[in-house]
Amino acid sequence: MRVESWDREFPLGTTVLFADGTCSEVAAGLNAFNDQLYFPMRFKVRRLEASSLSEAVARLPSPSMNDVYYVLPTATDWSAVLQVRVNGMDVSTTPHVISGFGKMRVCLARSIRDTVREHSRDAGIPLKYGSVRFSLYKEGKIVRNVHAMNEGTGRWGFETYGQPLASEELANYQRKIIRERFTVDDLERLLENEFAIRYRDASFYNPKGGILVELREKLFGFI
Repeated sequence: MRVESWDREFPLGTTVLFADGTCSEVAAGLNAFNDQLYFPMRFKVRRLEASSLSEAVARLPSPSMNDVYYVLPTATDWSAVLQVRVNGMDVSTTPHVISGFGKMRVCLARSIRDTVREHSRDAGIPLKYGSVRFSLYKEGKIVRNVHAMNEGTGRWGFETYGQPLASEELANYQRKIIRERFTVDDLERLLENEFAIRYRDASFYNPKGGILVELREKLFGFI
């Protein structure tokens, strides 16, 4: 049986974006998106410096219905983006916004450990449907997607979209067991080999240079 690296501590959670630009450029893209809204929100940027990734995450504001983004530099030219939100990263919108309005490439990395079997044996274990996904966006459009997921029925699905990247291990997509066609280890290798992104390596991130970008609804009568 394949052994995957789920047990390694990774404070940023299940879904992270990587934007091909500086933290300031990511913030500028979010501001450009906000400016074109019919009712723009209050836009605020402040620094969030920490000595470790775990400390930075512990200091993030509690999730709410407002849009708050934690953006931090990495060991490469890519910036990492975490969306602090009640329901987690809005994968249907946020990558498109940052890529389109920030005019940069964006990679989406998602890895949710499947707990269906564990939950069936112990109801105290939270039920989570597994998902391992890589997506690449350019100019606000998705150009490549690879996704293995528990469809919520006990069955696993696998899908791809767009032209394969040079570092993809295409033979793996023919594995008999569907959930093994694209694993968290496959995702890590693809990101590192294609983009030099060490997704689940905490030392890859630089929390000393992080910022918080906040978009909050304006209260009536207030700026």
